[in-house]
Amino acid sequence: MISPATQALFQQSKFPLITIVLIGVIWLTVILIHEANNQYHQANAIVQQKTLAMIQQQQVDHKRSETLLNALSEYYTSQAVKSHADFSEFANGLLKNSPTDNTIGLAELVSRDKKQQVEEYQRNLGFESFSIANSALFSQQKQNVRHPFLAITSITPLDPKHSIYLSEDLFSIPQIVTKFMNSVQNNQVQTLLLTENKNGKIQKLVFKPIFLNSPNLLTHEQRLKQVRGIVFILQPLETTLLKQTNSFFGQASTKIKLNAPKNFDIEPIQIIQESTLEDSWFDQWLSSKITSKLPKSEVFDYARIEFIRSWNFHDLNQSTMMKTLFIALAIYMFLTLVILLLIVYTKNLRHTQNRLSQLIETSQDAIIITDIKGYIIDWNPEAEQVFDYKKEEALGQCIVCLIFDNPKNLYPDNESAEQELFEIFTQSLNIQFMDTTPHKTEINLHNRTGDSITVEVATSFMKVKNKTEVSLFIKDITYQRKTEEAMTKMAYFDPLTQLENRTFFKTSIDKVIEHSPEKHIAFLFLDLDGFKQVNDTLGHSVGDELLKVIAKRIQNALRNNDSSNHICRFGGDEFVIMLDKMDETSASQVSSRLLNQIERTIKIGDDELQVSASIGIALYPEHGEDVDTLLRHADTAMYKSKELGKNTYSIYHDSMEEDLAERILIEKQLRNAIYNREFTLAYQPQINLKTGQVIGVEALIRWNNPILGFVSPNKFIPIAEETNLILDIGEWVTQTCIQQLKAWKNTRFDSLHIAMNVSSVQFENIQYLSFVNKLMENAGVDNHRLEIELTERTVMNNADENIARFNQIRAKGFGLSVDDFGTGYSSLSYLKKFPLSVLKIDKTFVDGIPQEEEDISIATAILNLAQSLNMNAVAEGVETLEQLEYLRSLGCNFAQGYYISRPVPIKELEEWLTHNNSNFYQNNSSESLEYNHA
Repeated sequence: MISPATQALFQQSKFPLITIVLIGVIWLTVILIHEANNQYHQANAIVQQKTLAMIQQQQVDHKRSETLLNALSEYYTSQAVKSHADFSEFANGLLKNSPTDNTIGLAELVSRDKKQQVEEYQRNLGFESFSIANSALFSQQKQNVRHPFLAITSITPLDPKHSIYLSEDLFSIPQIVTKFMNSVQNNQVQTLLLTENKNGKIQKLVFKPIFLNSPNLLTHEQRLKQVRGIVFILQPLETTLLKQTNSFFGQASTKIKLNAPKNFDIEPIQIIQESTLEDSWFDQWLSSKITSKLPKSEVFDYARIEFIRSWNFHDLNQSTMMKTLFIALAIYMFLTLVILLLIVYTKNLRHTQNRLSQLIETSQDAIIITDIKGYIIDWNPEAEQVFDYKKEEALGQCIVCLIFDNPKNLYPDNESAEQELFEIFTQSLNIQFMDTTPHKTEINLHNRTGDSITVEVATSFMKVKNKTEVSLFIKDITYQRKTEEAMTKMAYFDPLTQLENRTFFKTSIDKVIEHSPEKHIAFLFLDLDGFKQVNDTLGHSVGDELLKVIAKRIQNALRNNDSSNHICRFGGDEFVIMLDKMDETSASQVSSRLLNQIERTIKIGDDELQVSASIGIALYPEHGEDVDTLLRHADTAMYKSKELGKNTYSIYHDSMEEDLAERILIEKQLRNAIYNREFTLAYQPQINLKTGQVIGVEALIRWNNPILGFVSPNKFIPIAEETNLILDIGEWVTQTCIQQLKAWKNTRFDSLHIAMNVSSVQFENIQYLSFVNKLMENAGVDNHRLEIELTERTVMNNADENIARFNQIRAKGFGLSVDDFGTGYSSLSYLKKFPLSVLKIDKTFVDGIPQEEEDISIATAILNLAQSLNMNAVAEGVETLEQLEYLRSLGCNFAQGYYISRPVPIKELEEWLTHNNSNFYQNNSSESLEYNHA
């Protein structure tokens, strides 16, 4: 309805009312179209922003692929020999952090004359139909007649879906040949798009070469000679794009179009995500398209991705359209009704101000507005959340004093301080007032509690009442940076101990040697003693906790050293340490400190663990000029420390290579010694010193190898214990001893017992006692005729647990003796609890009797201890009449040694026993005993 006053106004106009109304309708229609166009452009801007975000996501995904390939390439290159199983296991580990649709593979460079050999090798591995060929999987493939083959020999995951790529010759794709040469030259990741013939889908191939040696140390010509092939990741591009499109654009009707350059031999493809809404006739009339293109990038092998989204009636903001129509009507009416227009204009202005205020108040970014000197003018709620300052606290404050890094703790109390604060403000945000174009900066700010926050600051400028104001749009990216840091740790650090992993360690040391070849560097190769027993007896969870504690102790021991040192968990219970600016003396001092730290008792839960370490030291450049050589030599020195009794360090020298070679040869021959019947047992009689009666024998193992000749037990027993071959050897010794007792049954020797040495590895096997008991039952021999002989170290290791096991042994009737007593560190508080039957006085204390007072005192103390604990004492290594007589005078129960008899084979022993009537004194009077060479 038009008021009478308005009608009167119109009637006074030159134009008729109908004309004014018609012009008004046209005007409103133009405004309506303009607003629709404006909303279209706004929607288009949003699509462009999401496209930019998708570009960043693609770059992150591509960077992740590069990181995986670098890890695969480094892993495969770093080993001289690496099996396909190892490669698959490592690739599967990396694939856990990658999309499930990805395929990781290995393609080997195969010369044409080696083709048949490689195919036969692959078939022997189980790939029965492996044949290097061009199977036309991809439309880009052509006949390869000039180049060698780049054959795919390993695929992860290996399932029917992915195994079709096995044996494919990648050099049948001409573009790969060029990119392969470029990649070998610069050792960089390359990308290529391929079209599958079967379904027309696009696959993105990302690959990197692998070499025989580290490519960083090779020239271009050397790389060409040493290149072995490539490691690659095959990604389904369409699936990846569709997932990311749904993530960024939602379920709106979206079409993805990929256009590759003509020379890429890829047809344009379209991926359509249909909308669930039906278009009306008005939609069809209004229908328009919003497009956005990703720039050509190596992520897609320089192809261009185009996103096309339908824009229809239901995308219009009808509320805004109606408001715009009302405003346009008010503006139009201004030409006729000035007062009404002023009212409408004032109302609209108020709405605009409210929207701007709501935009600042509801923004997900912290928005701070300052003057040109950095004093805060406005502070939105998100800024309150991020920095923990209320708006009323922040207004008027100097922004540098409040949240910036202010190292001098300045306050604007004088002109000089104010100038410095202004410089911090402009330099931190890279503000140049001569250039007021918006820009972004990444810096660290601080909240109220002083916590550091990594932020991205978008800076813009605006003029208000002829004064410049600075608007800061602050986005908290702390979590994003921490995530990136965590990904870096996953790639370069051991997840259990947080120490460097092998790949990062070797790469870092290569760089140190390359940049400073004149430096003096020490390599410490550290291996834990007894770690396997912890894993086997207490479980891997306790073993893992133990490794964490050891890692901390190593770090604490090196805390005062140069920060340029590197600590690496090399694998299992092995650690490698690089010490900068170290000579032989300094490295020895650090090694001693490490051994002392590690040897301290470790308490994990209810378990108290005692482990030690063996350390090998190699020095750069004296012992090698590259990382692999230095590590090998340090490892060799570490084995020398093991041979020396563990819990010590050794410095590498050339003779160790010979010792290691001898050790390897002994281990190799030892593995077949039982099967080849190379072991024998020698028996040494034990006599009663009061009566001369032979009361038993000690069984001693002997090894005569066709290649090595006679090998001393002191040499091969430690190697057998470390390799667990002692279990098989110990089982043979046990069976042989029990068979001998069975053979003596119902003979003149059936009263003799056999003392049998048992290693700590055997004794810790919980099935060992039942195994021995079963053999004795089957042989029909009384258990008291077998004596289990343990070293003092074995007895005291896990003393609390051993008490129960010793009681079981004694309850079964077996004898139980401690060999080499006095050479270790037995605790008397434990010894009195052990149900032992015999203490054996070590030969080192018998040698000095009766001349050395110290040896006499020790022997006397052991005899008194044995008597007080109701145990018998056996003196080992008696070699003279004086020793025998003196031990008898001290009250020693039994003795054995060369003076009585050497260890002899069973036939000679029985002859000796028969000749002496099982009594040493029978043919040798106590007044004139002669040396017995039997």
